[in-house]
Amino acid sequence: WYQRRVHGVKEQQWSHIWNQLGICHCYSVFGDICQSANRALPIGGRIVWNDYVGNKPETDLVRRFVCDLMHYSHLITSAEYISTLEANGFVIEHHFCEEWKEHFLLGHDLLIKRAVELGIEASAEWYRSRKQAVEEGSYSNQVVVARKVRELPTAAKDG
Repeated sequence: WYQRRVHGVKEQQWSHIWNQLGICHCYSVFGDICQSANRALPIGGRIVWNDYVGNKPETDLVRRFVCDLMHYSHLITSAEYISTLEANGFVIEHHFCEEWKEHFLLGHDLLIKRAVELGIEASAEWYRSRKQAVEEGSYSNQVVVARKVRELPTAAKDG
């Protein structure tokens, strides 16, 4: 954040907003989050957000072993994520989205192995099911850097 003086009064404003895997828990209000980010940033301010997004229509497997367990209302697609940011006054400067299959699969294999070693079969079965969602390519991890280029109309800012 930075400080400046306006009419002799010190004003504080954010220069950027950073998020790592937090907004994906709030997709039911993603538009509101984008509007709040617009209000908090000056023109030229940036967001750097990293979240999980869906790649395909939601299956029962993804609902039960990704969304429900992680307390996601649902997963939006990367295209929906980007278009919502753009509709709320941001231009995308960098966008990276990949399935991270190798990383996720290795992690799940290790978790399954450990759960079996500890005799926690219910956990092992849960990790096997979530691993299946990873193998299907149902969701990805993405990073977005976006810059605020316009203010929102007052009605949108006021909610």
